[in-house]
Amino acid sequence: RYVAALIGQPTGGAAVLGAHVEGPYINAALIGAQNPAYVRRADPVETRDLLDTGAVARITLAPEFPENHGLIADAVAAGVAVSAGHTAATVDELQAAIRLGLRHTTHTFNAMTPLHHRIVGTVGAALALDELTCELIADTIHVHPLIMKVLLRAKAPENVILITDAMAGAGMPDGAYTLGGLAVTVADRQARLTQGGSLAGSLLTMDQSVLHAHAAGGSRLPTLAALWAQNSANAAHAHTATRNKGRIAPGCDADLALIDAAGTVHWTLVGGEVVYRAAD
Repeated sequence: RYVAALIGQPTGGAAVLGAHVEGPYINAALIGAQNPAYVRRADPVETRDLLDTGAVARITLAPEFPENHGLIADAVAAGVAVSAGHTAATVDELQAAIRLGLRHTTHTFNAMTPLHHRIVGTVGAALALDELTCELIADTIHVHPLIMKVLLRAKAPENVILITDAMAGAGMPDGAYTLGGLAVTVADRQARLTQGGSLAGSLLTMDQSVLHAHAAGGSRLPTLAALWAQNSANAAHAHTATRNKGRIAPGCDADLALIDAAGTVHWTLVGGEVVYRAAD
């Protein structure tokens, strides 16, 4: 409800469009940096209350569990995007979820079963199923550049969303941080759980994400400027409540960034107002 109260309110910076609820309805065997104390299957009473807040823009869950199927259907009916993540879903289980309205995969390759030449895995299904739009953490740490290239070749440009998955240490000095109540150590361009060492989000920013993806994809991708525009449109299209975002067109919000070929951000506008200007 705190998030719902901020939607549409001026912040002096990035606009709050809603919450991405990543968990707790995930597969404990592929938990990543999620807090295991909270992992569970979806409960209809709990999830209806969650959707009724009006704050949720996207939900990531493990679609292989029948208890989560009702949440997929309810979320889609409420205009909330549903994504598969932290999951061991088979191709059959993903196709069943697609029939219920699931359309995305969260941080593809990370925290999901891999591709095998006889066992498709969640990754193989994500690459092959045209209905799915795939997120990608393009920091070259979560996913090797050559595997990034595989995804960018397998999916049409409009079916990839570059994300940062950034945590509180992004843009900050090395040191100790927390994520979901768990201790995280930031060092050497990486954020990892202090206990166990799993990657715990990233330190990536969107300017670097697009540059890395373009370098990995090479000539098969559109120009750098077109890739910026395509990714903005893809991210907006993934959320049904943001039709006025991600495009430069009459009636759309003037959320704009002026970026040069080196990825340097010179200006940022939110709702037509300048919220950032680089020093001359």
